[in-house]
Amino acid sequence: MQYLVGYDMEGKLLLSMQGNDFRTRNIVSSAYVLYPGNRMYEEGDGDVGGIPLRPNMPSQLQEAARKKLHDILYEANMI
Repeated sequence: MQYLVGYDMEGKLLLSMQGNDFRTRNIVSSAYVLYPGNRMYEEGDGDVGGIPLRPNMPSQLQEAARKKLHDILYEANMI
């Protein structure tokens, strides 16, 4: 018996399960999260990361967060 779970907006399978065998497809090629932290975080050659966003951040951290957000939006053709 085969179970299929999860489809994207185009109807493509994201996760399938057959017995104990799970297979997934990549949903995104990279991901970033805004979080109330104190440092920029990246891994996987910049494919995954965290961008700090909190009140009264030091100006150096504000600039690093602003630059990373700008780069992400630019690459997505949003600015």
